Amino acid sequence: MTQEAKSPFIEKLVKCPACGRMSPQRSFLTRMFTPKTTESDHHVVSYTWLNQNAKRVHPPHYFLYYCPNCFYTDINDEFSNPNITPSYRRIMKSFNNAGEKQKQIIDLMGKHVHYDEIDFASALNLHFLAIFGQMLPPKEARDCYKIARLLLRVAWLYRENKPDDSDSFHLPSVEEILEGMKILEMSMDKARSSWDRVSNSVERRAGELEKQFQANAGKNPYAQNSAGIGKQFDSLLGELYRLKTTCKRDLSGKLLSGNAYEGGAFFSFPSYEAFFEKLKSVWPSAPADELEAMRAAIAYFKHSISTDSRFDDPEAHFSAISLTADLMIRCDDIDAALTTIGTIHKVALDSRQQYMKKMQQKDIDEQTKRRLKVQIERTNTSLGRAVDLRHELLDKLLKRDLPKIKKILAKHEGAPAEEIEKALKKNGIAEPLILRMQDKGGLLEGPQKKKRSFF
Repeated sequence: MTQEAKSPFIEKLVKCPACGRMSPQRSFLTRMFTPKTTESDHHVVSYTWLNQNAKRVHPPHYFLYYCPNCFYTDINDEFSNPNITPSYRRIMKSFNNAGEKQKQIIDLMGKHVHYDEIDFASALNLHFLAIFGQMLPPKEARDCYKIARLLLRVAWLYRENKPDDSDSFHLPSVEEILEGMKILEMSMDKARSSWDRVSNSVERRAGELEKQFQANAGKNPYAQNSAGIGKQFDSLLGELYRLKTTCKRDLSGKLLSGNAYEGGAFFSFPSYEAFFEKLKSVWPSAPADELEAMRAAIAYFKHSISTDSRFDDPEAHFSAISLTADLMIRCDDIDAALTTIGTIHKVALDSRQQYMKKMQQKDIDEQTKRRLKVQIERTNTSLGRAVDLRHELLDKLLKRDLPKIKKILAKHEGAPAEEIEKALKKNGIAEPLILRMQDKGGLLEGPQKKKRSFF
């Protein structure tokens, strides 16, 4: 007789930090499972279940607690103990004072969660709820590191649920559109990041003039300009999503067959895809796939690394930058990854110098000396990893740009090294790659190569 699988959870009533109501929340019992295989961006690919009688569920689907009353959603520990989060009070104030449009978006996501048996779609909506709630405070008051972590987990969910492309049609023109879309979305992401930096200054000036315009019963042009540009970005993001969706339907054969959606119904929607179209129409920045989620995570990681005191520690700083570089590589943004690896090298070098300087102090005790030696060894390892990763990235960059490089070299055959280098730079070939090609056996090897720092 087969033994019935037991629940892997312990259930307890937890008070919602937003509305104060109690609701049942689940936590895994101890020694249920352990990560087995992990990817470079910390994504756990497989698990080893230690309790063979436990019912198998997908652990990442149960990372968040969710209030079925007000729909506030947060990381398990921080939902149960909100005071451990520095931004707790700002988040609660923003969540409870959300505007009508924001509440409608929260309701849309919150009412479409199967919390008893969390599947991919419900896990995605739970993560969207948590992210949206964290984005409600003003930009300067957000916990960017937390938002970045949640966005990265969304990327993992998409990666795990990636459809099998083996049955897709081979349509070169459509595939060309999708390939071009990757480049366009990357440019859009950079443009949006630039606008976010500008908009901070615009909104600050709008705030300075708010009283004067209110006194004259006039409209603040700074506020109008900021809102107008924001709407244009949202509109463009929405159209790009629709184009991408059209391409994917075309490749799957649904576009011409008349089948708008596939998969089962999702609540009152014909499918989760139909639900997400509705969500995207009211929240254009909701990430629609793994790449979108990773790009958004990169932006928040970069901001948190440069502003968050949690990264004052050199090891935490190095770890976060390394993760960001890994995500850039996954997004095929090799140029940005190269810049980031250069930062990693500099941080590690500066840290090693600080540790060695402390080692030279006369009053240092043996325990501190041993600790510093360990830190220096770790830093040396980090430096080695940075150099290896840089070589790996340059090889990828060379493979990508080789056709362009060969054309430039053919056009300038016999020209002086300085002229060739100038032509390469003019055509967008990165200087680190030019230096790499001057190494022994490289395309630009020769007696006139310049001796310059690799970093």
